[in-house]
Amino acid sequence: MSRTRQVRLLLSDGQGHIAGVTPYRSTEVPWWQESGPLRIAFPEVFEERSSEGGTALAWSDRPAVLRLVEAEHDPGDYMGGRSTHLVEVPHSTLEDAATHFRLERWQGDSDVARRPQAHRHPWAVPRGPAADLEWVARQVDISGPPVQHRTWNLSAIWSIPSKDGVCWLKCVPPFFQHEPVVLAAVAEVAPGAAPSLLAADGHRQLMAEMSGRDGYEADTNQQIAMVDALVDLQLATIDRVDGLLTAGVPDMRTEALAEILASFLNRVAPDDEVLQRLAGELDDRLATVQAVGLPDVLVHGDPHPGNCRLGTDPPTWFDWGDSFIGNPLLDLGAVHRMSPPAVERWLQRWSERAQRANMTTSSVMKAWETLKPIALLRSAWVYQQFLDNIEQDEHIYHHTDVPMTLAKTRTLLSPTGHP
Repeated sequence: MSRTRQVRLLLSDGQGHIAGVTPYRSTEVPWWQESGPLRIAFPEVFEERSSEGGTALAWSDRPAVLRLVEAEHDPGDYMGGRSTHLVEVPHSTLEDAATHFRLERWQGDSDVARRPQAHRHPWAVPRGPAADLEWVARQVDISGPPVQHRTWNLSAIWSIPSKDGVCWLKCVPPFFQHEPVVLAAVAEVAPGAAPSLLAADGHRQLMAEMSGRDGYEADTNQQIAMVDALVDLQLATIDRVDGLLTAGVPDMRTEALAEILASFLNRVAPDDEVLQRLAGELDDRLATVQAVGLPDVLVHGDPHPGNCRLGTDPPTWFDWGDSFIGNPLLDLGAVHRMSPPAVERWLQRWSERAQRANMTTSSVMKAWETLKPIALLRSAWVYQQFLDNIEQDEHIYHHTDVPMTLAKTRTLLSPTGHP
């Protein structure tokens, strides 16, 4: 299967006027949301340059990728293929690009950069990145060119050199904007277990650079250390649940979760016998799980190894936008990317907690078996929330996620099924 793609840039100025579209160029990185491959493929557009008068461009006037405009993924894959990205560039860069490239006339909507769209995020509009960087400049002394790493419907990520070290700007949609509340709470109960928040305002978060290395290639022992760190953090939040709920962290406790998922199934699968049977079982299943007596805690929501940094003590869990208050075992719905021993470690830790409360180990294991399809169904609901709250052009990122996750849930409910 090919993991490359052909990329091109739709160039616009700060007012959203379209200058044209570049020819396609190749990149070895298939992920549409990554900005780095575009910088490498088109250095003529993104390289640092001076303004017409010879002075360096302001940090906020550098070229920035606004969003994906078109994409056609490789057959059998969900990214790769061809993609077109809207890029805002200063006037001098537009003139150079027009000279360097033979810019083609854009055949799509001539007002694609400016025409309002439902759910378009602030970083995806003309001068949006500039406004974000200007906000950063009011928080820290920027000492070098900011670097854009990612932009899509779930976030925009920049690293920014400052006189006090590199900091990271993360812009998120409304449904992730409780993350600063979570980071502040974690800093109090488990210092070092999550990124250090420097400032936050609306969709913007500014964080200190994280030490260590990413956990994508973590071995089994490292994954077990990740699990221990996250369970310790969950345990530390037991007494903070009410405050976190009041501050806006989503409520996924038993009653709320049952209502959310029943409504979701009635919306997306009203005639599916297997899933409707699960809808009818939600209250009983969740009552069985609740009877085990595990406390409601802060749940990460997406605890795969790539969302953790290794080489720190403790390992640092980040990307808390999916977090909520609920049963700690619900986090196991996302650790299918971890090794079986790491999952076993998770269950062992919570079994030990149950035993201290005079509950049996088997009761935790039974709770997880009962909760498995519900955890998977909650993941499908999360994907639906993305689709409901992002603009239509970027649905291609997630359009297969809901049916695919529902299919896994259905398989898990079959007599011999496995997710």
